[in-house]
Amino acid sequence: MADRRPVLNQYFVQVNGQRYGPVAMDVLRRWAAEKRIHPPTEVVDALEGTSREAREVPGLFESTWIPEQRSSVEPSRPRKRWPAWAKLTAAFGVLTTCGLLAVGAFLDSRPERGLMYDPGLRGIKRLALSALMYASDYDDFLPAHMLSANQLRPYLSPYAQERGIFSSKNPNGGELLANTKLGGICVSDVPARTVMFYDSMPWSKGNGLEANVDGSGKYIPFRELEERLRADPTKIYSSK
Repeated sequence: MADRRPVLNQYFVQVNGQRYGPVAMDVLRRWAAEKRIHPPTEVVDALEGTSREAREVPGLFESTWIPEQRSSVEPSRPRKRWPAWAKLTAAFGVLTTCGLLAVGAFLDSRPERGLMYDPGLRGIKRLALSALMYASDYDDFLPAHMLSANQLRPYLSPYAQERGIFSSKNPNGGELLANTKLGGICVSDVPARTVMFYDSMPWSKGNGLEANVDGSGKYIPFRELEERLRADPTKIYSSK
C-alpha cells in the first residue's frame, strides 16, 4: 500500500465540500494552469493543517509549467466560447441593472416611496451586483464556496452598498442562500438567467424571490424556483 502520510510541501484541495489530495506542489501548479483550481480555492497544508486561499501559496499562480503526469481528480469541463453578441447582451444587462439600481436609490431617498419600494427585491439584486463586482476583480470567478449570503459577507462586504443586503426581508422568515453549483465558477460560463441567490422561504402568495447571474431579480412561483435550482447551470433556461 502506498504511503499516504503528509510530507513537506503537500496540500489538500477543498472544492464544493470535497477534499482531494494530498498532492505535491507541481500537481497544484498543473491544476492551476488547467483552471481546475482558482485563486479563491481553499487549500490545506497537509503537514501543518493550516488553511489558506490558493493565491496565498507562493509560486502557485506564477508558473505555467505542466508536468507530464496524471491525477485522480476528474478533468474540468472545457470552458464554453460565447459569441460576441452574447457577451454584449450580458454587458448591456449589467449596465441596465446598474442604472436601475441608481434610479432605485434615488427613489428610495424620497420621502414618498410608495409601491416602488420593495426592500426584499432591492436587497437581493444589490447582493447579486456585489457578487458580480467581486467576480470582476478575480478574472470573472465567483467565490469558491457559495452557501449563504452571511457566509459570503467577508468576501462581498467591500462591494456592498449597504450591510442589510445579507439578511432576508421576508416577513415569513427565511435566509438568503446562494446557488451552491456556482461555487468557483466563471460567470461567463453560465447563462445570464442562472439563479445566483434566492430566499429560502416563500413570500406572499407562495412566490419565491431570486436574483440571477445578470444581476436581475424577480418573484416567481416557489415551485418553479426549486426546479430552476435543480437544473444544470450550463443549460440555458427557456425564457418565460
